[in-house]
Amino acid sequence: MKFNNYLAALLLIPALSFAGEAEDLIAQAEVLNKEARAKQYAWVATGRYINAAVKAAQEGRQADAILAAGRAVALATASLEQASDEQRNWKNRQLGAR
Repeated sequence: MKFNNYLAALLLIPALSFAGEAEDLIAQAEVLNKEARAKQYAWVATGRYINAAVKAAQEGRQADAILAAGRAVALATASLEQASDEQRNWKNRQLGAR
């Protein structure tokens, strides 16, 4: 099972350089999550994955850090897409109500 998680991370995240990749992904996830929070669409799971990535990186488990940070980036991106969809749908509902 663990091997499949690592394989998934390798397929999800191109050109891994373990030393700085986790930190870069964590930073990217934090920026995206902050943007999602500003729109009031942040997902709780995103913060959990960010925290897990930070902990894994601090413990020297770079592959785990990359996996968790990659998932955090994916979730934060999806939450921003949800915010955009909801905004667009709200406008459509308002225009349709007239």
